[in-house]
Amino acid sequence: MSKSYLTRHEKDNVMKAAITKVWLEDELAELQEKSPKSKLLITAFKYARTYINKLLVEMLNGKDQMQIRATIEDSKKYRFVMMARQDAMRKYAENEKSNEFVHVERKYQEQLIDIVLGSCGMCECKGKQVKNCRVRQTLIALDVDVVDANNVCGYRYGSDK
Repeated sequence: MSKSYLTRHEKDNVMKAAITKVWLEDELAELQEKSPKSKLLITAFKYARTYINKLLVEMLNGKDQMQIRATIEDSKKYRFVMMARQDAMRKYAENEKSNEFVHVERKYQEQLIDIVLGSCGMCECKGKQVKNCRVRQTLIALDVDVVDANNVCGYRYGSDK
């Protein structure tokens, strides 16, 4: 069975759903503590939490487990913020400008150098070797889209081998 990887858009959607789940859980806990008599509202939050969990399960069904764990961990670093639309548009424009640069951990930078030097050009990995390839894992961690048809590494030069 061929694994499927999250695209950037899918990853963003999973992160939004995971952030929403955390928000629902936080609000539910606060509501149960401060307004335990608001049974209808508490029930509505529980329903919402249940459905967001179902949504996450469906979105992640059949996806690469390593990437799922990394995405969920990444989502813990974010939260929703309310701001006026004009402020949000300005902030978005600033973020777009900053997206010209990618900040990378040193270990990933060194592994990318391996790629540039051509370590993949002679690759003969197949099956589990492909899954365990540190170069491939690095590219996945850096959100480089992978084409993984029939467990052939899409990063390898001449990947039609």
